[in-house]
Amino acid sequence: KGEVKKVVIKEVVDTTVFIDMEPMAIPIFQGNRVAATVQIQVKLETNNKNKAERIKEMMPIIIDAFVRDLHSFMPRLLRAEERIDILIIKQRLQLIGDKVTGKGTISNVLVQSIIDQPR
Repeated sequence: KGEVKKVVIKEVVDTTVFIDMEPMAIPIFQGNRVAATVQIQVKLETNNKNKAERIKEMMPIIIDAFVRDLHSFMPRLLRAEERIDILIIKQRLQLIGDKVTGKGTISNVLVQSIIDQPR
């Protein structure tokens, strides 16, 4: 006789999940000295718990990618702009986040604050 197997389908309920990130400190060099440090506070948004778990697991890789990119991007941005444009940073981090975690994992990058601390 064949066994009757009960199949339980787990539903992935779409809910907005916010994931806090540690503040990122980006040193800005002028010549060979640190001219300023920019501290960026970011929160990541996703649309289900599975993706949130994946983001949390990948957090060290995400932070590393964000910091590396901003390290080279910030000086260029500051040369072109008078002050740091939050929208540009947000778009930039979204791009990096998509590259690292796969498109659609991070649904939004929320830049909560940018503190520019001149030396």
